[in-house]
Amino acid sequence: MKIDLICVGRAKPGTPELALYEKYVKRCRFDIRLAEIAESKASSPAAAMAEEAKATIAKLQDRAFLICLDERGKDLTSPELAQVLDRCFDDQRRPTFVIGGSHGLDPDLRSRADLSLRFGRVVWPHLLIRGMLGEQMYRAQTIQTGHPYHRQ
Repeated sequence: MKIDLICVGRAKPGTPELALYEKYVKRCRFDIRLAEIAESKASSPAAAMAEEAKATIAKLQDRAFLICLDERGKDLTSPELAQVLDRCFDDQRRPTFVIGGSHGLDPDLRSRADLSLRFGRVVWPHLLIRGMLGEQMYRAQTIQTGHPYHRQ
């Protein structure tokens, strides 16, 4: 089961945020592939988001199920997220999570998403979201397998 994670911005080696992400991805049996896109240096936020969206779209695999992490997205419980992943795998779609940069995600990219997801109503730093998403992918796996990590 392959999952893609496309992130705007690069994590610096040795940072706590990267360590958090790596901790959970190593535990996970999903084949999680991380692609980092450099943050745009464009002069305006709109131009930067458009440039980052173009680079993101170029990374999408065939049969991608695009999930944008966005403050306007849906609130899902962990079991609901596990069900989304199950449906993707059943439909032979490839879950592809996208985390934007400092300006957020381009509106055209957001409109292409099969699902917009948020981790609460507050805005989180994109490197922290990466770690939180790593944990949620591990948690989804444990829910799917009946492991006691996720207690209800």
